[in-house]
Amino acid sequence: MTSVLYVPLLTALLFSGCASLWIPGALSAVFSFAVFHLLLAVAFYVLGAPDVAFIQLAVGSGLSTIVLVIAIRACRVNGEGGGVR
Repeated sequence: MTSVLYVPLLTALLFSGCASLWIPGALSAVFSFAVFHLLLAVAFYVLGAPDVAFIQLAVGSGLSTIVLVIAIRACRVNGEGGGVR
């Protein structure tokens, strides 16, 4: 029973982690990273740690995604990929 649940979850974690590294575009990579954190929260819940899963969901998927999106938008000056001036 456990391998039936763990193997697809770990495979999805592996693919989403690799996708967040190799996907072109910063914003797309951030959202792929958020999916990775969401799957990691599900893995923690399946492993029997719902408190860790909740914190991972809130901080990993929520807060870090918001901070990274704000940072990417701040680095784009007038729609160009310049940098923070």
